[in-house]
Amino acid sequence: MNFRHQLLNILHSSPESRISLAQQLEVTRPYITKLTNVLLNEGIIEQTEQQSSGGGRPRTLLTVKKRHYYSLNIMVRALSLEATLDDYNTGEKSVSATQYLFSEPVSSEVFASKVNELVSSVCLSAGINSGQLKHISIALQGGIEQDTGVVRWSPTFTQDNISLRDQVMAVTGLSVSVVNIAWCSSYLLGKQEGLKGSWIALMPGFGSLGFGYWIDGKPVFGDNGFYPEIVHLPYPGGLETAFAEAPDDQQITASIDALLFAIYCTATVHNIKHVILTGEFFDDVPANFISQIEQQLASHPDPHIKNIQLRYIKTQRYYSMKGLIRLSSDAITTLIT
Repeated sequence: MNFRHQLLNILHSSPESRISLAQQLEVTRPYITKLTNVLLNEGIIEQTEQQSSGGGRPRTLLTVKKRHYYSLNIMVRALSLEATLDDYNTGEKSVSATQYLFSEPVSSEVFASKVNELVSSVCLSAGINSGQLKHISIALQGGIEQDTGVVRWSPTFTQDNISLRDQVMAVTGLSVSVVNIAWCSSYLLGKQEGLKGSWIALMPGFGSLGFGYWIDGKPVFGDNGFYPEIVHLPYPGGLETAFAEAPDDQQITASIDALLFAIYCTATVHNIKHVILTGEFFDDVPANFISQIEQQLASHPDPHIKNIQLRYIKTQRYYSMKGLIRLSSDAITTLIT
């Protein structure tokens, strides 16, 4: 187990005391002191102080060094691209942000060229040395092999089976990862909420349905890290069409039916009893929307279904982008240690 990586992946998200780090990593305090002293001497982490709520002596906390390493994070939904330049310390605000709209689906070559332009423009606008930019993360809709960076299909591109990670790396000369947008949210749910055991997450958007799948505390992927695509389940009319903006009563009924269908087809495979519902879609539905789903689950004759427990987690705006930024910082940890 690489405790150095684990420790940094904690500290890039929040400042922590040595005692807290020892507890989270389940190691001794002397070991944490030795490890953190090495990282302090290397200039990767730094000490900070936080005033106690009781007004007593400030606590000494550790955090990764700010304004030292950066990532470029690109979120692409169909033809809309949003990019931010972010500090390795994810507690910092984005240094630079830009948006771009493709007029039509593009080739991977055109896309890679656009990313290379962004590398230059965001570094220039933020006034940082390009050598401080360590990693590029790209999140897309579609079928993504996250281990290889191959895009099997996506509404953004004119081609299928694209080696997108390798193409962008060749153009920019930087470390690159390519992921499914839903993985960004699912990853952050697991990290922020401290979810344990086995669970699935359903994350409806407007014209989309994200999915997360965890067994015994670990995410489930397919071949080459293929992120699970739930929208290809054979739901009449397609699962994506069941989630519309500003839904009327008929659309609400269809959305409930679609979510129940998704639960029946996924949670029961491994007898999973915990289902997370989250996403901005739930901000626009009636107050009894989730209780209607709970009632139908509880009245179902199949014991594998009737004992499923729903949990709604309200998330902030741009939740998937926040997850992408943290994934980038995880990648930077690997690069610098």
